Amino acid sequence: MNMIAPAYVSVQPNQIAQWTAAMRVPVLQNSETELCKAELVSFTHAVKTKNRLSPKPTATFTRFKDQNGEYRSGTLQMQWQPADAQVDLNGYPYRAKIRAFVDLKNEHCNGDDLLGTWTETLDMTIPVYVTKGTPDATEKNKPITFNGGFKVEDRVSFDIKPELTIGATLSGGGLQTADLKAKADLSFTNKLAITATGAATLKQRVTLLQEKRFIKVFIAGGVPIVVSGKFKIDAELDGTVNGKAALKQLLELEFPDTQFGLEYRNGSWQPVSNIAPAYQFTISGEADADANLTITLMPDLQVSFYDAASGRPTG
Repeated sequence: MNMIAPAYVSVQPNQIAQWTAAMRVPVLQNSETELCKAELVSFTHAVKTKNRLSPKPTATFTRFKDQNGEYRSGTLQMQWQPADAQVDLNGYPYRAKIRAFVDLKNEHCNGDDLLGTWTETLDMTIPVYVTKGTPDATEKNKPITFNGGFKVEDRVSFDIKPELTIGATLSGGGLQTADLKAKADLSFTNKLAITATGAATLKQRVTLLQEKRFIKVFIAGGVPIVVSGKFKIDAELDGTVNGKAALKQLLELEFPDTQFGLEYRNGSWQPVSNIAPAYQFTISGEADADANLTITLMPDLQVSFYDAASGRPTG
């Protein structure tokens, strides 16, 4: 008996995954046998299915007659719509184990009977990955405060919708090269209020975009590769004020086609970016009071790749 099925299945939470296994009993193998049925016998995960799995996948078997009127082929169509709780950020897949059953035609597929036996069974396991993309930023309008020698209150509005691009090459079971980049059009509007009682300096780092985690699956050299990671954006402010001040300023900044990420070359990861997202400005007020500020955006991307077939890290 032969069986063909996908090397893996990938689906995001609350989306519907559908996949099909096809099986066939060759005529030359044994003309006295027929395909009786195929089933999804188990659907497990190293951690997640220790508790009750909900919702459960469904499976529908259909068998077909050939030109001689014999049941020698069929399909098992499976479907699953995972919930958010089914995401495993460590990247481990669910394993859909399917089994096809063949019996002698004169026994009429009675292998499940008390005294019955199947002439042949064939098992296949398909890994099913519940992936998590990079969602839109949720902090659309966020107040942040820098406190040091003086105080800067910044109500920052920003828009970032990152798109991940992933590529890798394998050789000898190991990762040779890889690229993972987050691309986005960044736009920021800063409403700054600066107060100081006298000359002072300020240097502080705060989190602008809270940590986002993701997991993706892709094929490299015919091998499923799982990439999992997380990213966030911090902002660092360096500033000086030359005296007592109460200043306000509105800043609107655009960073179109921004890319930041990692490249794997010669056995090590290196950060890459097409911008140095720092902006400097001076805010002046009455009585010659002014503030010199530098705001630097600091994206942080961490990632790991591993071979889905072996479960081993690739680099």
